[in-house]
Amino acid sequence: MNRLSSLLAALLTMGLLGCSDETNTPSSHHGSSAPHAVETRIATLQRISMTRTRSGTLQARQSVRIFTQVDGAIVSLPFYAGDRVNTGDVLATLDQRLLKAELERERASRQQAELTLTRVKQLNAERLASDDELAQAKTGLQVALANESVTQTRLAYTEIKAPFGGIISERHAEPGDAVGNHTHILGLTNPDSLFVEVQVSDQLLSQLRVGDPAAVAIDAQHGNPVRAQITRIHPQLDNTTHQGIVELEFDHLPANTRMGQLCQVTFELPASDRLMIPFAALQRDARSEHIYIVNQGKAQRVDVGSGMRIDQQIEITTGLVAGIAVVTRGFLGLRDGKTVALPAAK
Repeated sequence: MNRLSSLLAALLTMGLLGCSDETNTPSSHHGSSAPHAVETRIATLQRISMTRTRSGTLQARQSVRIFTQVDGAIVSLPFYAGDRVNTGDVLATLDQRLLKAELERERASRQQAELTLTRVKQLNAERLASDDELAQAKTGLQVALANESVTQTRLAYTEIKAPFGGIISERHAEPGDAVGNHTHILGLTNPDSLFVEVQVSDQLLSQLRVGDPAAVAIDAQHGNPVRAQITRIHPQLDNTTHQGIVELEFDHLPANTRMGQLCQVTFELPASDRLMIPFAALQRDARSEHIYIVNQGKAQRVDVGSGMRIDQQIEITTGLVAGIAVVTRGFLGLRDGKTVALPAAK
């Protein structure tokens, strides 16, 4: 009996404790989630002048590869890589004997055609040759003249002359070589036509204009900058890199410059008002670039367009105006419409 009384007392005590716990535990349905903590900074208009440095390469505006235009053995090839030549200098001569013989044959054929035409004209005037025979004689002379002209042109191709003054940059043959038509034998570059070619992003490209100044430091000349200016901006961007090509010419061409040398080009962008926010405030996803602002205590997503990055700031070109506070910290778990809390003012 005593054991039964003890068991009933224990069960009663457990029931009372259970009721007490249930009464003191707050219901999760009656609570509310805490605001999401964020930090903000004000978007500001700043007067900024910038420089941007990009790598470039020296190119020659006048640079050609010299090819043969007829078959033959090379008789003369007097210039080597590094030699300077003038406009009209004979760079190469091919064996002319066969073509000279062909030219003599074509001249003889032309002279015979002239005599034939003269004779047929006389006979036609005396009604001893038909009009068809006269037409054939005229055609024969035209064919003979054309054949002679073709052979003269081919003979002229055996003597290759410099199209402009410059320096021999390549040599791929030697006297005695038998070369075919369209064989690459020499390269010619005009060192006075050097310019700088540099690739830049589409964002930078939109801020450059023909005539803008720049400073060019050639790596091989210990980086001493020289003045240059933009002379051409290519209209098309690369489909893969989305970069465009800018060409610059020197105010005064530095000495000892060579095609292919690397250089550093510093563009001087004019001062302008730019809407700047901290770089950390700009977010990106598959849809767009965006930021978060605080509107009546809630986070609001705003899609924007960005421009130039300057140190730890980035330019906003669309979607935002100056004076708006943008979220700079607290992005983990942040979403559009979520209640946010700003740190207390110190």
